[in-house]
Amino acid sequence: MSAAAHCASGVSPVRSYARSAQIHEALVAYRSFVETRGEGDPDLVAEIALASLKAQCGSRDESARSACFSALRGLGVRAFDLLDELARRPDVVGDRAASTRYEMERRDGDPPRRLRDAAASDDRERRVAGMASLRGRRGRETLIGWLQSEDPQLRQAALYELARSHRHPRALAAVRQIALEDPNRVARLGAASTLGSYGADAAPTLAALFQQGDPSMRLAVASAWFAVDAEAAEVALREQLATGDVNSVNIECARVLASHHDEAAGAFLLRAMSAGRRELRAQAAVTSAMLAGSHADGLALALESPDPEVALRVAATLLRQPEHRGRAAEVLRRLSASLDGFVAVRALATLAQRGDPSTLEPLRRALRAPDPSVRRMAVMAWPEALGGGTDCDPIAPLLLDPDRSVALLAAVEIILIAAR
Repeated sequence: MSAAAHCASGVSPVRSYARSAQIHEALVAYRSFVETRGEGDPDLVAEIALASLKAQCGSRDESARSACFSALRGLGVRAFDLLDELARRPDVVGDRAASTRYEMERRDGDPPRRLRDAAASDDRERRVAGMASLRGRRGRETLIGWLQSEDPQLRQAALYELARSHRHPRALAAVRQIALEDPNRVARLGAASTLGSYGADAAPTLAALFQQGDPSMRLAVASAWFAVDAEAAEVALREQLATGDVNSVNIECARVLASHHDEAAGAFLLRAMSAGRRELRAQAAVTSAMLAGSHADGLALALESPDPEVALRVAATLLRQPEHRGRAAEVLRRLSASLDGFVAVRALATLAQRGDPSTLEPLRRALRAPDPSVRRMAVMAWPEALGGGTDCDPIAPLLLDPDRSVALLAAVEIILIAAR
């Protein structure tokens, strides 16, 4: 029976295929449906997208499950029905669904019983799902014990959970020991990245880590140290910046200082946008938004940068400044024609955020680009380019994208567009 006949009889093959997780067949049937009807149906595409997410969450591959549950958070309350359905499963998928639902409700009320059971499991993925149920002294000691695990994912998850819910001297002491003494450099950096959550009590440790001189560690702790002990950190960051060298540590120190209205640090960042290696110029350009109020004229000069990354970042910032908006838009339109597809699509995305209708057709082409990073950015930009529209059809084929992140993002954006 044709798609048209199915629809006429009130039974849609699109829905039948979607409910059985046959996403390719559902999309083929949907195209036939659109050809017969003469227009798309956002709600029907959204059903296919939801079925795609359900299938990914139930994958046997842990990384696929993790990516999908992370994507569901972007749907907010629209994900609750699917999460409730998945939470009825007795396996790790059900644990993760229950955990995600509980987290999205900001852990309101007592955690589901199954999360306590999951935390007591021998399976690492189930333990991580159940961490939100660990309360009080007993829960804290369990998490501290997991810091000694040989499983790096369990250790890092325990670090984050302690920093979020168990900011106790016992926890801080355990995290401090890892940050200062663990023989594994990755473990030290992971522990250091959570220290800022412990507030002023962590200031001496953050200071000691910064003074060790390890560039990666300085990058990891500079902002957190300033947040908990601005007076001491400011002196050290200024001393570091006084070397004048354009390197990743100095750019980070300047970023922290400039975020607190340090004029000299802002001037250093402007200089870094035109000096040093390409990746350093890009790192400095990321800070352009915080410099808009104090260094707008300097940023305007950076619009002429031959480095497209710098010009793109600066133009996106100055597009919000009335006196520089026209020139910034010109630069973005020029960059949107770049042979570098990733530069071009990001310029289009920025223009789309400002309601530029000329971005629709180039974004349609970008959705079919061979580079997955270009397709991903085009999917993100599509809702903005639509304005208040609900045309999901150009994104729908990407539900089958070979790049998992593109497929998941497409599903989320389709559901959000259809809900307008």
